[in-house]
Amino acid sequence: KLAGKSVAVIGAGASGFDAAGTALEAGVAELHLFSRDPYLNYTNAPAAQQAAPAPAVDRGHAPVTELADELPDAVRWRDFLQRDRRIASVPLDSLQRAVRFDNFNAYIKSEWTAAKLDDGKVVGTIAGKTRRFDYLIVGTGYRIDLAAQPELARIHGAIALWGDRYHPEPGEESRAGSAHPYLGRSFEFLPRAGAEAGYLRNIHCFNLAATVSFGIPVGDVPSTVHQPALVAAIAGDLFLGDLDVAAHKRFALTPDPAPDAAPYQKALRSI
Repeated sequence: KLAGKSVAVIGAGASGFDAAGTALEAGVAELHLFSRDPYLNYTNAPAAQQAAPAPAVDRGHAPVTELADELPDAVRWRDFLQRDRRIASVPLDSLQRAVRFDNFNAYIKSEWTAAKLDDGKVVGTIAGKTRRFDYLIVGTGYRIDLAAQPELARIHGAIALWGDRYHPEPGEESRAGSAHPYLGRSFEFLPRAGAEAGYLRNIHCFNLAATVSFGIPVGDVPSTVHQPALVAAIAGDLFLGDLDVAAHKRFALTPDPAPDAAPYQKALRSI
């Protein structure tokens, strides 16, 4: 499908480079990869290519994944900002996979601001200039929008978001962060102020939308440390949900019936 075509890739993270490498190996005529950032950020560089070691990062807290939800809201919010503003990285071998092709072209400081179809071609406005391509692959990351989820169509308006619960200091605002749900300790949705939505405690959000609340991309391998806690929370809800206090009272206070005395009758004596 891509052989002999002019292909553009937006995004210079691992997904963008995987797409670029696959397209190049499929025989595209030319591949153009665009990044809005000032450099390509790659990992696993050989020692000879590594810059001088940076000073130790002052995180302000120990990076204990299991306890990330215990941090103050301001710290959780800034942790999200730090990750969100970081330039996406790509493994060195993925970078080299694409660069070895002479028809691979990379562009930095080249943000797409518009795109349209024209006579079967993709026309992009990039850093103020117009380019035409046969095909476009978009590797620009994720967007959290509860309103866009069909299964939440009837209830998303009752769900508390970070934008409802936390108001960052000037210069620390983030529309992306504010759109994340503000979750309870068991990944459960919490109601917005004034919303009669106690049922939300039974809906657990164990996916990428939990990132701000729990400090990691939930759904990736590192998030498995939270799975036992999540399972225990759901099991506890079901366990307590099945509790019938009236039935238990009848059970606990009803005397056990006496069994037949025949097996020991002959041994009974009067005092």
